[in-house]
Amino acid sequence: MLRGRRVVVVTSSLTRGYNALWDAVEPDVAALAVVGARPPDDDLEVAPPDTRIPLRSVDLGRGLVYEHLFGLRRFLRGFRPDVVHVNRELWTVVAQEVVSSGAAVVIHGAENLWHHGGRVEQVLRDRLVARAVRRIDGYASWNHAGADHVSELRGRLRLPPIPTLVLPGVIPPSAYHDTEWKPPGDSDPLEVLLVGRATPEKGFQDVIDAVARLRDVRITLCGQGPMLEELVGRARDRRVALEAVGFVTAEELAERMARSHLMVQPSLSTPGWAEQFGRTVAEAMTVGLPCLVSDSGELPFLVGHDSRALFREGDITDLRDRIAALTGPEQRDELSRHQRSLAAAWRTDVAGAAVLDLWRRMLA
Repeated sequence: MLRGRRVVVVTSSLTRGYNALWDAVEPDVAALAVVGARPPDDDLEVAPPDTRIPLRSVDLGRGLVYEHLFGLRRFLRGFRPDVVHVNRELWTVVAQEVVSSGAAVVIHGAENLWHHGGRVEQVLRDRLVARAVRRIDGYASWNHAGADHVSELRGRLRLPPIPTLVLPGVIPPSAYHDTEWKPPGDSDPLEVLLVGRATPEKGFQDVIDAVARLRDVRITLCGQGPMLEELVGRARDRRVALEAVGFVTAEELAERMARSHLMVQPSLSTPGWAEQFGRTVAEAMTVGLPCLVSDSGELPFLVGHDSRALFREGDITDLRDRIAALTGPEQRDELSRHQRSLAAAWRTDVAGAAVLDLWRRMLA
């Protein structure tokens, strides 16, 4: 319990359903305020009452990196928090403002690659990261690489260790916790689900190529993007059954997950990007839908480095073999049970307890 403590969370979105993690910790602190940029009024979260603080924002050119929240410093002075928890990268405008607030500060970042972009950008990022790392009292990361990097950097700067936590800043919404996997019958084609933007680095083209030599497989793609028409044409050329349904809501996606046999996340790393977490994989595992993932970034950690669920990114043969090994219901059921047990880490009560423990360790 942190009954006597006042906490401000600077969230990356005040859109409905985005901040269930902070709702979970609210009963265990003296006062909680979740601050963020004001979304359209019909999307603004309103529950629990009096905890959502929308501020006017301006994007100075790079989304959350350069976003400025008007009145944030003034609000912090008036609220007098014991802890400020910021869902931003260390070098962002908001993070740089908050580390000078005087409260105990934890930054919650998602970055897992730290050396990319132009030389000037890299120099600036290194300096801002070092400035923030010297001033924070704790660090939370969506992935293990980020937490390890901050710990190593503090060592290089000859600073004492600080508490760290590996946990997504956005846990699966209630739609996924409330939905249970009920796959089609075994006489139907193997229903494979793909979710995400249709871009080359998401690797959906590899799934089409992998199943082209398998029988009775049907792919459903939920998402939009610049590569969508190319993927549809690729499937047609290879005589792969593909249905592209575009954008779907969380409730619709949860239902599609419940009615699929398998989800594949075939992400392909680039010099400047690797999977920082894998939100759709976490959502599918929460439903119980078995997942196959490439070894890009954090994805292997999500599935517990389970060889049944892991393939080498870009390796079509390896992916095809993994899909073929899961054509039987017994294998899928076993994988579903294992992955759903791993997904317990993203339940609101479990994730909330982990955050509270991080704050306790910081304040201690």
